[in-house]
Amino acid sequence: MYLNALPSIEEENKGDVAYHTLLKTEILYRTGRSIVNDSIDYSIFYYEQNGPSDKLARAYYYKGVIQCFIRNDSKAGITLLKKAEAIAEGLSDLALQHKIDESICYVNLLNKNYATALVYAKRARDLGYKAENKQWIAYSLTYMANAYGGLAETDSNLIYLLKSLQYYRYLSSTNQSVLLANISDTYTRKKDFVKAESYIRKALVEN
Repeated sequence: MYLNALPSIEEENKGDVAYHTLLKTEILYRTGRSIVNDSIDYSIFYYEQNGPSDKLARAYYYKGVIQCFIRNDSKAGITLLKKAEAIAEGLSDLALQHKIDESICYVNLLNKNYATALVYAKRARDLGYKAENKQWIAYSLTYMANAYGGLAETDSNLIYLLKSLQYYRYLSSTNQSVLLANISDTYTRKKDFVKAESYIRKALVEN
């Protein structure tokens, strides 16, 4: 259902509808369920007019990641994520700031914009340190390693891959195997074939 197709809503209920729509969109996205319409546009419209800013930032965020990862429109998605970022910077919600920075980082990695991805990976890492959230730190370090790899900075790539190992248990099992395989690949490029074989064997065992 699009904004212009929504039925008439009593003024006192519009805030409830906007919040319900935001929560529904968040649940659908986080659980990987189908999002077949742009009803989140109603939440964006309402919060742009009435606030509060934290809910507007969340609405922009979910619209942004839907555009990036479901609609395959990174350009539109990044524009929305940047709007979310600008608002979140004035808030004290570290979790919101982190997921925005992490998403912008990931989109840029996918689009091979490695320098920009590195900036946001560092921001996500710093928020992890500030929040003392080891899972945030773990993933941000892998993103930093990937960005350095994309920039062909092999030494920095290896440094951050090995730093990621310190937070190994906070990664998913799939990402643990990917990390070990990436370390092996980097050692191969550095012609250290003994270590390369050691890490690829670990990756195969973990997998």
